[in-house]
Amino acid sequence: MTELLLSMNTERNLLILNGETSFPEGEVPRFEAKYDEIVRNGREENKKTPGKYARQDEKALLNRLEKYKRNLLLFLHDFRIPFSNNISEKDLRKGKNRQKMAGGFRKQSGSEMYCIILSVIEICKRKGMPLFDNIIKIFKGNTGYFLAGVPVAQFNRRLNCYDEEVNTLSPERGFGGGSRCLLTRW
Repeated sequence: MTELLLSMNTERNLLILNGETSFPEGEVPRFEAKYDEIVRNGREENKKTPGKYARQDEKALLNRLEKYKRNLLLFLHDFRIPFSNNISEKDLRKGKNRQKMAGGFRKQSGSEMYCIILSVIEICKRKGMPLFDNIIKIFKGNTGYFLAGVPVAQFNRRLNCYDEEVNTLSPERGFGGGSRCLLTRW
């Protein structure tokens, strides 16, 4: 099964590199037929498996592979869908590690600030954008596509680092080493 899924992804990636947006006619049904054949072979092998509990676990896995086939092979039908969810898991891991190390957040607003800041940092990394320059742009009110749906004033007020009177970043209010701004911890 692993070899089949990896070969599907390899062929998909080659098509994407060539500018294609879908598989040619008949390719997806061919992959799905191979997938079904592997599941059928698994069911035959499952009947020969010694041990009641091992057989039950294998059968449960085969049932899930059959039931969620459309979801598992969605990346074949729509090239916008990633092959794996590793990026999502890596993003979640950062928040979970923060929760474990610090014991969580004292307030909901702290959790929200952490998520907003982490989102901005991850977007900058993935897009190859300069992080510090974009953070300054955000504080000046130019959010671009970073904070869709989050009012800039609310973002700046929560971080407590933006001096609205002078319209600049203010070291006295936390930016530049003060403990009041979460960005200084990055």
